[in-house]
Amino acid sequence: MVLLFGLEGGLRRGLEDALARLDRPAKSQAYPAGAERLRQIEQCEAEMVFCSADWEAWRALLRLLRRHRPGLPVVVVSRFGETGDWVEALEAGAWDCCAPPFDAAELGGIFERARRLRPVAV
Repeated sequence: MVLLFGLEGGLRRGLEDALARLDRPAKSQAYPAGAERLRQIEQCEAEMVFCSADWEAWRALLRLLRRHRPGLPVVVVSRFGETGDWVEALEAGAWDCCAPPFDAAELGGIFERARRLRPVAV
């Protein structure tokens, strides 16, 4: 399951469509508060999280996951793909970044890199 946080309208629909082409079911919701955010990630057994480029929200999400789910990849989704925003997100601990139009092959590459490079739990 892929969890989508804070993505709305065409941005959400475009990403859901591309994920469906990869046979990756997605659950979409607004950004919940801290503890609720972690509970929702655990409940749906998310393999990856895509979140909006809302600076404050994704930074809080990354801090939470670093403590509780350090191996869970978080991809920041920006409507405009601003390089500076992406560099900041990657430096803060995001796994990757993407922007529309969403390409199934590009998203497939993100999943493949995550599968190959994700730390293995011992």
